[in-house]
Amino acid sequence: MIKSLISIAIALVAVFGITLTETTLVRSQFHQFETALAANTQKVEEERATEEDLNSLKTLWEEKKRVLYALIPHEDIARVDDYLAEAKIFVAKKDFPLALSKLEVLIQLCSAVPDAYRATPENVF
Repeated sequence: MIKSLISIAIALVAVFGITLTETTLVRSQFHQFETALAANTQKVEEERATEEDLNSLKTLWEEKKRVLYALIPHEDIARVDDYLAEAKIFVAKKDFPLALSKLEVLIQLCSAVPDAYRATPENVF
């Protein structure tokens, strides 16, 4: 009986630790990307962004998504890829209002996606 209780306690601690680590890692990856995204959004608002700025943002995202592929569904990653590619195209065409709208959606995704994978009652049940 005591061995069973100890085993259950160890399993609960392990699940809690893994969940906390995963949540922290996902939030950290998106926070770092969101910081760079905010800087690029500012440049687009001022209409001084270049295609190279968006290329560097895409490179950063490529690094972040290598880690995220193991933690979140590919559809969420693909959605960020799509909006980022569209923003890059609009910046290349100097269509800053449309590029800004895509970057604003990306900022919203950077807060919504990590929240969707937190271990909260609404996400668990």
